[in-house]
Amino acid sequence: MVHHIPNVEAKTQSTTHYKILIVKLSESCEKNLKSKISIGCPTIQELIPLDTSNKNISGKFVKQNDTWIREKPQVKNHYMFYGDSNKLIVCVECLYPSGSPDLVKEIIIEANNFVWPQRDQIVSNGKIIIHHNPYVSENCNTATLGYNYTNYKLLVETINYISEGCIDVSFIKDGMITIKDTPFNFNNPYSSLNHYNWLSQAKKINVGDCITKKCVQLPDPYKKKNW
Repeated sequence: MVHHIPNVEAKTQSTTHYKILIVKLSESCEKNLKSKISIGCPTIQELIPLDTSNKNISGKFVKQNDTWIREKPQVKNHYMFYGDSNKLIVCVECLYPSGSPDLVKEIIIEANNFVWPQRDQIVSNGKIIIHHNPYVSENCNTATLGYNYTNYKLLVETINYISEGCIDVSFIKDGMITIKDTPFNFNNPYSSLNHYNWLSQAKKINVGDCITKKCVQLPDPYKKKNW
């Protein structure tokens, strides 16, 4: 799945930055983990060793119904507690004001199939370029990467990269995939437009008594040549 990276780099806004790096699961990962669907997303338990925050301030990790969660912070603006820290504090699944994206640094963990399109590119020969390496914003405030059980090291390196001010980019292997930009084709039996047309035609067919007698068989909407 190709993810479109939001533009959260406000260059004209003066914001107080606190020395805290939030490491959190994406919404899709959270939903799938709650539904016990394994799609390559890490559990909270796997991320706990990365946490360097003060649990008495930012919330403790507890196990509920066989699932690890982080409790709400003891202090509402707990992130301000780390204002005088000498180094960036890693806070796993910590709460913070979502309306202030530049207040803290943030890493969002997606599933292992995370890819992102190259920004401002021009389609050439019907192809576009997408990347499967971590996305890091130009201002070094946010990053998004796909998690894989075999590349746990990549998450650690991304944390170190942001903590050190996004200077050494040698750990990022700029893996690119070229995919064909296929135009939308209305001749698609699975499109909503074809389904709507099929439903409109089906309403005009007298199928008969479907409870006590045999019904008239409706045409298969997916039966189409060359599919």
